[in-house]
Amino acid sequence: MSYVTILVPNYNRAAFLPACLESIRAQTFTDWRVVVGDNASTDRSREVVRSLGDPRFELVCRPENVGYIRNTNLLLNEVDSEFVAVLHSDDWWEPDFLERLVGLLEAAPAALMAACAVRQVFDSGPAHIQWLKTGGGDTAILPAPQATRILVRTWPFLVPSDVLARTDLYRRFDGFEDSLPYSTDWLMWLRAASLGSVAVCRRPLANNRKHASSITGQAERNVLWADEWIRVARILEAEWQANGPPYPGAARELWAMNALRFIMKSHELHERGNRTGALKLTRLAQETAPSRTWRLAARLQRMFIRTTSPSIARRFRQLAAGLARRFPRPGYVLTVLSESD
Repeated sequence: MSYVTILVPNYNRAAFLPACLESIRAQTFTDWRVVVGDNASTDRSREVVRSLGDPRFELVCRPENVGYIRNTNLLLNEVDSEFVAVLHSDDWWEPDFLERLVGLLEAAPAALMAACAVRQVFDSGPAHIQWLKTGGGDTAILPAPQATRILVRTWPFLVPSDVLARTDLYRRFDGFEDSLPYSTDWLMWLRAASLGSVAVCRRPLANNRKHASSITGQAERNVLWADEWIRVARILEAEWQANGPPYPGAARELWAMNALRFIMKSHELHERGNRTGALKLTRLAQETAPSRTWRLAARLQRMFIRTTSPSIARRFRQLAAGLARRFPRPGYVLTVLSESD
């Protein structure tokens, strides 16, 4: 039995699969096995896997497309190791991804997951690196209250490719929630953080490809993620009420964070000329905000979108950015969100 099982759910990613699979073969940590779950691809994906001629790579072929989450959950049934990673077939790892994250989880028995910094690679333009803000040092072990608070206050960016988890995490929840195609990973990470510590590496060990056909790309264009974020908050609120919150006011802060994210994103969509999507986000913010202050902010943003042009919205953002640079404020920008009325 291998120490780590790596799952690669795939659908029509023959163009990206070689880089993905070769990044696994290049790992400095070598005690692993790979299961590629091909979701009824119509391109050369299966041939790409078979051409490796590597017995450590097992190919499981679905006779019909069962969807990304169902495919991933079926792959999780193949796991017989303590640790498991899910690598998207259009993403790839740096050679020391497994070595560093396995070491972190071994050093933190209470941690259900380890996450690294992420290099987001776009079709055009420079790459962008994101990481969980944990303070100084390359690594950190965050206790549940701190880990959950950081995730609640961070715009969701972690995908399964960026995480090494204990298999027990996915067993506890029967895999990913299949009714949340665009937010199921965010729910899983918040669940993991609220149940145990989280190990963090601030080095960019995972590379996430961002393109129009990706799952996140589709959600971004159609604002499909917003309704799911509301459902995530409701699920976690119920779980935290039943089992105890990871820290006082966690559910309220999560609702406030959602409202602020909707307002911020509505401005960006307005700048791009997507007034329909922008107005939807302000409506959701107003309906779900946990305080009068944030309901008022959503209402004012809605009025701003209705009465201004995208060019004015862009100038307004540039002015705000200039003021932020001139008068920087230390710490979290969003710490005031959980304040009561």
